[in-house]
Amino acid sequence: MGTTQTARLSLFPGLPFWKTPGQNGRLPAMLNHVAELRTSTRPLHQKLEDTQCALAIMNPLLQPAEYLELLKWWHRHWKVLEHLERRLRPDHADTLLIPQRRSAKAEADIQALAGLLNLPPDDNDYDSWPEPDIPGASGSWEGLAYVMKGSELGSKMIKKQLQTSLIGTPAINHLGFFDSAPDQPAWPVVIHRLEELLEQPLTRMQCIASANRIFEWLIRSAL
Repeated sequence: MGTTQTARLSLFPGLPFWKTPGQNGRLPAMLNHVAELRTSTRPLHQKLEDTQCALAIMNPLLQPAEYLELLKWWHRHWKVLEHLERRLRPDHADTLLIPQRRSAKAEADIQALAGLLNLPPDDNDYDSWPEPDIPGASGSWEGLAYVMKGSELGSKMIKKQLQTSLIGTPAINHLGFFDSAPDQPAWPVVIHRLEELLEQPLTRMQCIASANRIFEWLIRSAL
């Protein structure tokens, strides 16, 4: 898999690089709980950004076969995270934080692109994949939602890069995993609501632990 040096671009730009116009990237003072969450998860998030999977997806010389393998990697992990999110989701979860269901789009693109390239499709047994070790405590779902919603934001930027690097190849029509549904709330709306949900210190602590465990889980297989 090619690893030509590329400029760093966050897969989860809503996390360490979210900006409010005129504030030079700083979170508004009223969002001190989200700022704590962001600061506490930043080391592992940045470590994930330096993995082969993260760097390769932004490679301007990315080839369709390489893209297919990367898409398989994202699909496998997002399938597991979607199952975990549904299991951890509280009965009265805030709809602003519920992540999109993206794995079905990835699966369809993998099957179609593998056929076009005459390469094997993804045939993993996702039910046997281990989940991140996250207890079902208050704040756990919020940490998972924080990572997944941040990834949705990052996908918009990734898709722009892929539309350039894969132009003129069979892969250009198979970027569904990186699409964003038009009815998704804006990121500032999401983090303002998250700020309200993290008012309790124990909830905030569990949210941070949950997000970090997800990053660790992703890093272990992305190096």
